[in-house]
Amino acid sequence: MIAALSSSDVEIREKAADLLDYIGEIGTEEVDLLIATLSSLYPDAREKATLMLRKTSDAKAVEALVSLLVDEGDNIRLAASVSLNTLKDPRAIPVLVSFLDDSRFDFRFNAFWELAKIGYFQEHIEALEALTQDLDERIRMFAIPLLESMKKQG
Repeated sequence: MIAALSSSDVEIREKAADLLDYIGEIGTEEVDLLIATLSSLYPDAREKATLMLRKTSDAKAVEALVSLLVDEGDNIRLAASVSLNTLKDPRAIPVLVSFLDDSRFDFRFNAFWELAKIGYFQEHIEALEALTQDLDERIRMFAIPLLESMKKQG
């Protein structure tokens, strides 16, 4: 599998990355496979492995995800922060917050969504207020009702 994920043939690499979705329960062998995939030269395989690691709280997996929070690839950093957030690891929060100012909608929205899931905005209402003025209507469409709901709750 590692060889296929590192293949120079794009089609083989894509099929191998797709197979990662079919890993059911993640035990030690699967964690080792996914961690090994994180060093692939191919971002698609690395991103998929990063997202798959959110299915385990194995200490090796968590540490591998933490190391990706400073990765050069934005997609990898976002995937790592989403995975760590799923695992309730607070080290994801600063990276997610940094993506709130990103120029790309999908990065801002994913960061917003992940932070909203953990109640981040309860203590950082000013960040949510800023998102109600976002240039993208899709962000405002979620931020405004969340802010209104929080104000009603007191």
